[in-house]
Amino acid sequence: MYSNQKIETMPRELMTQLQTERLRKTMKWAYEKSPFYHEKMNSMGLTDQSIQTLDDLKKMPFTTQNDLIVNSPFGFLTVPISGTIRMRIVGRNFNIARAYTNADVGRNVEMMTRCLMAGGVTKGTIMEVIDEYSDENALSVQYAAEVLGATVIPSPLTNLERAITMMNQFGVDAIVSNPKQLLQLIINAQAFENDIKGMPLTAIFCMNDLLRNNMDTHLKSRIGAKIYNMYSPVEFGCAGMLFECEYKCGFHIQEDYFYPEVIRLGDNQAIDENHMGELVITSLALEAMPLIRFRTGQMVMLDQDTCKCGRTLIRLTTP
Repeated sequence: MYSNQKIETMPRELMTQLQTERLRKTMKWAYEKSPFYHEKMNSMGLTDQSIQTLDDLKKMPFTTQNDLIVNSPFGFLTVPISGTIRMRIVGRNFNIARAYTNADVGRNVEMMTRCLMAGGVTKGTIMEVIDEYSDENALSVQYAAEVLGATVIPSPLTNLERAITMMNQFGVDAIVSNPKQLLQLIINAQAFENDIKGMPLTAIFCMNDLLRNNMDTHLKSRIGAKIYNMYSPVEFGCAGMLFECEYKCGFHIQEDYFYPEVIRLGDNQAIDENHMGELVITSLALEAMPLIRFRTGQMVMLDQDTCKCGRTLIRLTTP
């Protein structure tokens, strides 16, 4: 199932055109509005007009997590605080700020509808979101599920016993959480003699800040439902940048909003598909805090073949 069939099955030539148009707008916006990128580009003799094609991105330096730690939010912020509707401090040590405009939040929700529909969420789905509700990701999931007409049950992380009770009481058939909390859910269910495998669960959506979910097979065996992993890097502030479809043959990237590159370790040169390297992401629509050529530290390989699900969005596979 597709949430936005036009985008998800767009021919490569048209996707490249769309990405190029959005890249030019992003570069102009970042150069004019972001103190960090304005200074960085000037120091290299670049302006927004220097980046006219996707290949021109190679002229730009990389952005690192340390850049975000040192300069966020105000070095990256392109609008005044009054122009944002939400702000969070994120990261394992809570040392990176993320800000959102109304348009940013809307795009996050739109991307998440694609992720959920790829996992079979429909109007008849009863979904439990087990997450910290101060988190942008949980809010995006809830809003997206509600857009699709699903019934949503918000469950805070602080009360997993209650989450299990709700699963039994309402016949929950889909859960959204992160791998660590899902493991805790299993442990709690066992403690209260609940058989999760006996529940009508068919889909588990895992929000990961790493591309590899080492607990994938274990969770599937213990819960008995299909696992759909989503890559949710805190630096970009969205839950559904990359997602798995029913065939689980790599992660689809939301190419109309994010442009992927793969660089070779050692010399940092871009490499072609079918070769493993580090994933570098450029946002094509982030408004409050765009990121250009951000080094994710994730090892991937690009696959541009059309997926069995019919999506033409580039897939990323991991070692």
